[in-house]
Amino acid sequence: MNIILLLLIGVTALVSYKAINNRYFFRKYEFHIGSIKSGEQLRMFSSGFLHVDFQHLFFNMLVLYFIGKSFSNLFNVKTSLNIYFLGILCGAMAYLLVYNLFPNGLLKTSVGLVGASAGVRAVLIFLCAFLCFPRGLIWTQNSTNRKFGPRGETCRVTSDVQNRQVIHLEPNM
Repeated sequence: MNIILLLLIGVTALVSYKAINNRYFFRKYEFHIGSIKSGEQLRMFSSGFLHVDFQHLFFNMLVLYFIGKSFSNLFNVKTSLNIYFLGILCGAMAYLLVYNLFPNGLLKTSVGLVGASAGVRAVLIFLCAFLCFPRGLIWTQNSTNRKFGPRGETCRVTSDVQNRQVIHLEPNM
């Protein structure tokens, strides 16, 4: 188990706990369009550590825990953190873009942007994309038993009952 993953979950849980119980703290660090436009860009990052309630926090951290375990087996800590934090920042920038394109409509009834959902989804999507297309390999009939991945895993391609190709990853021991 990666200690950085547990530390990230712990810090997020502590900050969210404080924000849930202290509305002033929540308002100070939440994603707020007016504050960001007036120069407080830190809110684009800090909102990723705030959650609206414990259910929101629990499900985000549960998904991050299970996806993070798989992610940390395939990638180093620096890559993992980069994907997570870039996901939070890209989610904030996408929110700003939509808000500026449709200032009176689409996000008017929205609660706002808080939580680690963008970072968690970035890790999930990155992991799924990597497992589907590792190292950009395109699978053909003759591509069995190729080695790829950061640890040189062997890939075996077989056909299932419906004659679809199934990829098996086998770690080298």
